[in-house]
Amino acid sequence: FKQLVVIDSGNNCLAENFVAAADTADLLVIPTGLQRADVQRALWTLQTLHEAGYERLVENAVVVISEGTRGKESAAAAKEFREALSKKLDIIDVPYDPHLDRGTVVDMELLADKTRRAYENLAALITHKLSKLDS
Repeated sequence: FKQLVVIDSGNNCLAENFVAAADTADLLVIPTGLQRADVQRALWTLQTLHEAGYERLVENAVVVISEGTRGKESAAAAKEFREALSKKLDIIDVPYDPHLDRGTVVDMELLADKTRRAYENLAALITHKLSKLDS
């Protein structure tokens, strides 16, 4: 058994709380959408962390792409974004789910099967990556 601590550090990788979390983190999960601004923010976070000496976290990071309700990018732009994010990184796609749009407590039984499977795949990937790390 392992103790697992999940920290939602926000999206400013220069903030003191983010740096403190990065100093002790074993794995980094980067959530993003496929909007240009979202992808640029995710890439900037990864680049900034790499330049700050967190290469191990960046190289082992997991990117979670969530489909939202905001306007969609073209298929070509989405492909370009996905390619930029996937360079040596694992990506899990989470499909749009109306239940998650409600902004309330998540009830796993109300999620669509595709969404639940995506989150199960994410949990499995994170567990696999953590099991491979040196203790």
